[in-house]
Amino acid sequence: MFKNLAASSCRFNLRQSMERLRAKLGNLDIKEINAGNEISAVMTDLSLLMGNWIAEADGSPPEKVIRDFNEYLFSGKYGINHIKVLAYAAAYMDDERIKDFSSLITYYDQNLGKEDDSFQKMRAIVRFFVEVMFNGFNHPKSKCTDIFANNFKKEFAAQWYIDIE
Repeated sequence: MFKNLAASSCRFNLRQSMERLRAKLGNLDIKEINAGNEISAVMTDLSLLMGNWIAEADGSPPEKVIRDFNEYLFSGKYGINHIKVLAYAAAYMDDERIKDFSSLITYYDQNLGKEDDSFQKMRAIVRFFVEVMFNGFNHPKSKCTDIFANNFKKEFAAQWYIDIE
């Protein structure tokens, strides 16, 4: 019961942080404006959400989290810079939280038809997200171990047709 409440609170906090980041950045590049507090809040809130992650019975990501990420990635309300911040926030988490988060990436791979043209734009957005995560693993703020990052890259590079060499 408590974990459900905590997860709900973390989802709310992440939505609020993403909205503050959207309001602060607009369509500007991250380098054009000082949004350090907003970026830090997104990083913290995503990590807290993953710490309170309650997967579905089959191991898939929670339905409410999928809805939130659909909003962040596909609604058009959030631009490329907002998606980058969210992807870096994911890459900066520790191995266990990234492992849980990876079920969301796998969910998108399985549910955004590879052969269906109507999903190609969404697949491109998720592919971009994953590529940014790969870059984030190299950042000093990343808590991810090199071994985990390398295994993650191998698995998802194949899944999303990303060249990692």
